[in-house]
Amino acid sequence: MSRSKVAALCAVVAGVAVSGCGGGSQAPRGPLAMWPHFRMNATNSGQAFATGASGHIKWSFQTPVPSPAPFPNPAALYGTAAIGPTGIVYIGSEDGNFYGLRPNGTVLFKIAVGSGVSQSGAAIAPDGTVIFGAEDHKIYDVSPTTGTIRWTYETNGVIFSSAGFLSDGTVVMGSYYTFPGVQTTGTYDGNVYALDLSTGAKKWSYQTGGGVGSSAAVGPDNTVYIGSNDGFMYALDGATGSLKWKFQTGGIIESSPCLSSNGILYFGSKGDNTVYAVKASDGTKVWSFLTGDKVVSSPALSLDQTTLYIGSWDHKVYSFNAATGAVKWTFGTGDLGDSSPIVGTDGTIYYGSNDGHMYAINADGTQKWALLLATEGIIYSSPSMATDGTLYEGSLSGKLYAIN
Repeated sequence: MSRSKVAALCAVVAGVAVSGCGGGSQAPRGPLAMWPHFRMNATNSGQAFATGASGHIKWSFQTPVPSPAPFPNPAALYGTAAIGPTGIVYIGSEDGNFYGLRPNGTVLFKIAVGSGVSQSGAAIAPDGTVIFGAEDHKIYDVSPTTGTIRWTYETNGVIFSSAGFLSDGTVVMGSYYTFPGVQTTGTYDGNVYALDLSTGAKKWSYQTGGGVGSSAAVGPDNTVYIGSNDGFMYALDGATGSLKWKFQTGGIIESSPCLSSNGILYFGSKGDNTVYAVKASDGTKVWSFLTGDKVVSSPALSLDQTTLYIGSWDHKVYSFNAATGAVKWTFGTGDLGDSSPIVGTDGTIYYGSNDGHMYAINADGTQKWALLLATEGIIYSSPSMATDGTLYEGSLSGKLYAIN
């Protein structure tokens, strides 16, 4: 990829992007990853570097299926795939394995961690290693080509959060409840951890009042924004972990925040069914919108950052005026919306629904195409996109789909 192409791609993505974009004090950088982690970049914009998927299955990869096959499959895929610079796809499974797949869907490596790799999406660190969390309470850093473990860090909770990175490569992740499964009560860890990328040593931690399943957005000044099941959105100093501010909602926040270039933080609340926009500088509310059900989905921004997209359990994808919160349109699906939308370079929105479909939605809210992927399993995970336009989406059937 040329220097001019890299510069153009970096300009598309708001904030401090990982794997090659951004300034300031930087960690050693590997080649530019195609989709570094859950919400693509440091600010969690959900903006892809490509478009063009037309709704056809290129290949699929099936994790082990017991006989008779239960639902969900014990090897279900909940987390979002990361895509490396050469097209290697990284994803964890509830079967206790973490997979590296070649661009044609064949297995490059498989490592067993002895516990489910559930909702923690893989993340490609600035130095090229791959980070994920598991139900054994550990955060893992592994080789991108062999899966060899470089280090682990043990917390007191299941890891549902996906990694974010500060400009020096520091890994930021949250820790959830002590026992596997999506919980709202019980024993929790509830810490946000900052770990040295090279060694896994703890730099700092911040204790919240509930499990942390949200994944952090990181601002240009290394402020860490992350939600907790205690109903607060937190802004933490990236260097020290000290609290800058916290914003209270009506309940559980599993949604991961998205930070715009003009300093507005967007996120949803599962506890009060609401989408929020607050000032990243001080946590002052800019606007809020009450949907018809829980908001677990994480938001995405259009490339010009004027429009916000997010799903709700009321079976709709919402398009908002990012500045005012006015609804531009809604797009109806056939079931709950756990997944988070992503946006292609032509403005197409890609979204997986619990109705088993992957949807491509035009910027005006009309359907571009719909592909039924999972007649036998719900789509819970969020899509990722390679630079050639290939979409990757997992399902509770344990199958990962490559879509072109």
